[in-house]
Amino acid sequence: ATTAKEELKSKLAIEEWVDSYVWAAKQLAQLNQNRCNGGKTGIRYVLYKYNYTLPTVFLIRHAAELALKEAIKKGGHTPSNETHNLIKLWNSLMSQLPKNKTPNDRKIMKESLSFLQVLSHLDDDGTKVRYAIDKEGNYTHEKFEWVDCIRLSNTLSAFVTTLRSIDWTYVKATKAKEIKKE
Repeated sequence: ATTAKEELKSKLAIEEWVDSYVWAAKQLAQLNQNRCNGGKTGIRYVLYKYNYTLPTVFLIRHAAELALKEAIKKGGHTPSNETHNLIKLWNSLMSQLPKNKTPNDRKIMKESLSFLQVLSHLDDDGTKVRYAIDKEGNYTHEKFEWVDCIRLSNTLSAFVTTLRSIDWTYVKATKAKEIKKE
């Protein structure tokens, strides 16, 4: 993005950041998976399996957040830099879309929301995979959880592709018609 024309820098910069986090998450997830292959069992398997889980989840979560903010901006709105809450960002994006949606659109939106809910369960505010202890002195991940980083990173790729496939010209025209009817 640093070599792009000035009018394209903003668009390309955020896309470059999202793509970088997606790629890094996929690579780290694969490295994580490769380390636990080879017959490791018991505690050794668990230690290897989750060696890279927190950094991978951080990359996945952060890429999802940036992708949501990218989509909100492409829709003509300014995403809130005050929130890192994926569900609030999702709701902001959904408010930009027309009320009438195809069954396939509804299905994709439901799957996307489900993905964001999984990420929010792991880290609802963007700090729990970065810090072991929160501001109140509580451990951020006291309970053991199985996390499939390969599946999460693949879902992230599909999520980003879906957001980037939104036809904002059509969306804005349809939304304008809906507002006119009200």
